[in-house]
Amino acid sequence: MSSTLRAHAAKHGTHVPVICLDDSYHSWMNEPPSLESPLLVRPDPSKGRAWKNWESEQCIDWVRLLDRVQAKIEALA
Repeated sequence: MSSTLRAHAAKHGTHVPVICLDDSYHSWMNEPPSLESPLLVRPDPSKGRAWKNWESEQCIDWVRLLDRVQAKIEALA
């Protein structure tokens, strides 16, 4: 979708910056899940593989994301 928006914007003489959300996850999202991990989906290890909910709003470091958005805005100004 971002490629389509960028192409459409370029066709009309403007620019749409793209920010990769992957760079805005909390660092603990990259650690293996444990019973103490935030956002643990399957907390009982005896029931199979545990994982984290990467779709939760809690997994995003909002300060980092907003800083990146602000930097893109300033770069365009």
